Amino acid sequence: EFDLTIWVLLDRLDEAFIALPNIEKPALRALLRTYLDLLEFERIGLKLFVRKDLFRKIVSGGFVNLTHVSARRIEIDWYKDDLLSVLCERIRQSDGFLEIIQAQNLSDRQLFNAIFPYRMGNGTNHPITWRWMLSYIRDGNNVYSPRNLIDLVNKAIHQQIRREQRFKRKFDKNQPLIEHQSLRLAYEQLSEERVVDTLLAEVDTEVKVLIEALRNGKSEHNLDSLKLLFGIDSESHILSFASALRDIGLFEIKGQSFEIPFLYRHGLNIKRGKAF
Repeated sequence: EFDLTIWVLLDRLDEAFIALPNIEKPALRALLRTYLDLLEFERIGLKLFVRKDLFRKIVSGGFVNLTHVSARRIEIDWYKDDLLSVLCERIRQSDGFLEIIQAQNLSDRQLFNAIFPYRMGNGTNHPITWRWMLSYIRDGNNVYSPRNLIDLVNKAIHQQIRREQRFKRKFDKNQPLIEHQSLRLAYEQLSEERVVDTLLAEVDTEVKVLIEALRNGKSEHNLDSLKLLFGIDSESHILSFASALRDIGLFEIKGQSFEIPFLYRHGLNIKRGKAF
């Protein structure tokens, strides 16, 4: 009657049931059914933001009228240039900072290079910083989370401030504001937090046992090493476990091997190398 359309948006559903894994799936399945029920109302729109791995969990085992949900689903993919743009837009929100470092008219790439080192160390054998940052925020599903990037940078700022208190420097626009040592310490903090608030906080007891079994081990496994680690001989069970770990982003499946991404290695005290 009033010619109004109402949209209800629900975000961060991956955090809605932290520490309540047994409630998460049925509650979110009910939410999807509600979404379908509301489609008949032209003036009420429901928009849900759901991570890919969480969506797979919700619909696993079958879901009535899934085709109607999928027909309206749009996947948001973060590409490398998108992430750089997001980061630089955050930086540009501080006019005073840009003025101090004389970066008002710089492109995204130039602005990044004015703040961060080009490489993660001295010498060409060290990785290029932007590529390093991307590889260390990526999970096993090849998802580059903007939250991880922003958190990494914020932690690096904090570490750099602490470093400046110990080793004072004069501003030099030809030198990076944030040094590679601060980025490495920031990664360690990020990894520890993501193990706690993303891995362990959002899974059931059985998957937690699998995660803890991987702690203090190597970064790459195969079926034989996982059988030995989990104490199970059944290949089908091992593949099922590996699939569950892949769904939460802890495993990247590469042919016949399963690799733990950098994002979670420090937090689980994982050493680089093969366990087989």
